[in-house]
Amino acid sequence: MYVRRAYSPLGSLLAVSLWLSACGTSAPTTTPAPPPPSQSPSASAPTAPAPAKPTASAASASASAAASAGGSPSASAAASRSPASPTPVASPLVVPEAQMANAGLKPAAVAGHSVSLPPGFAIAVVASGLSAPRFMAFDSAGNLAVAEDGANRVVIIPSQGGHPSGSPQPLITGLSDPTSVAFFQDYLYVAEDRQISRYRYQAGSASQRQVVIPNLPAPTDHHTRTILFGPDGTLYLAIGSPCNVCNISDARYATIGRYNPDGSGYALVAKGLRNAVGLAIQPGTNQLWATVNGRDSLGDEIPWDLLTAIRQGADYGWPRCYDDRRPDPQFGQPGCADVALPDAGIQAHSAPLGLSFYGGSQFAAEYRGDMFVALHGSWNRSKPTGYKVVRGHFDGGRLAAVTDFATGWAPTSDGQVISTPRGLGTSGAWGRPVQPLAGPDGALYLSDDYLGAIYRISYGG
Repeated sequence: MYVRRAYSPLGSLLAVSLWLSACGTSAPTTTPAPPPPSQSPSASAPTAPAPAKPTASAASASASAAASAGGSPSASAAASRSPASPTPVASPLVVPEAQMANAGLKPAAVAGHSVSLPPGFAIAVVASGLSAPRFMAFDSAGNLAVAEDGANRVVIIPSQGGHPSGSPQPLITGLSDPTSVAFFQDYLYVAEDRQISRYRYQAGSASQRQVVIPNLPAPTDHHTRTILFGPDGTLYLAIGSPCNVCNISDARYATIGRYNPDGSGYALVAKGLRNAVGLAIQPGTNQLWATVNGRDSLGDEIPWDLLTAIRQGADYGWPRCYDDRRPDPQFGQPGCADVALPDAGIQAHSAPLGLSFYGGSQFAAEYRGDMFVALHGSWNRSKPTGYKVVRGHFDGGRLAAVTDFATGWAPTSDGQVISTPRGLGTSGAWGRPVQPLAGPDGALYLSDDYLGAIYRISYGG
């Protein structure tokens, strides 16, 4: 399960330390008007090489893939396609570690290491030297914006030769724990730990900061804030719990909520989600999907981490219940009969983060409509798990299998819990996948907050 984020320079081996919450300051009271330059995050246009300029045709193509690729739906795309609320699950798909194994993977060299992929796939680093890159989004011209959490900024990787490449250029600096970004119409939205802001965006430059959702709950154990625009123009926001398991004082913790693009009109979508990190809209169904990190301290094999479509108004159980409606030993009252079951429960402590549906044409046809999920990796399991990307395959509209797609970042031995700059991790890992993102060129992009890199996974047949 994910407790804040764990990242470290390669080879860092530090002593075991207790994790202490880092909150204690009041929530910001920023008004929509930008603060003075000395106090405001700075937005600057990248230097050469300049990002590609959006075009009308590129914007149109981007809109069709926006929900799954983290991009910006156009105004016309936002007409009347509200994400659907799927029927309740009667029996979740349960996928332990052993069931994910894929014997067909072949090793591929990258960054001085080896990652195993299905035959025909290749992996390359397109950006390095970043400090804890988290979630990403493509603009309509194929430039890649990255929330660089460890540097408190957003950078942009210009599109060159049909895909992002070259040195990341600063776009917005002076932020507070930015962990996700999203494009919508003429704006770039940035999720920080205490607020959601938007910036006027044009041709790789950002300006005119406006705070649209201020005063988010204090960031403690789970500081990430994930934003996503649905095909109807709704802004979705996921906020994790302030603890492993506890009663909460702010009802926005452990929920997914929705807003209008200007930050008005808040409504609850679902609750009881201990730490929902990844969000994506499934093409063809318009269903909102999420990854959820389950609680700690119940052993190596329980509870499940979740991959699930989100049912409107559903309670997914935390802190009262886990797995298939099992009562929590500390908070399991008044029972679990009303708890919504997930579509899939995967190996405990895998720490699923970003997810993306594949709708491109570069990969073989069998991948079309499938889901890719980054498993960030365990920190407190006796035998490490995760540290890979898995593929969720659908059959008849239901998630039918979850299997390994890209592996090799995990520790080669059991490892030890180590203290990293802003969280806990496991020694011996050389990378930790964060977000897979289907690109407009048909490749799959992947952020790694431990190595500080962005990968491009491509298919050559």
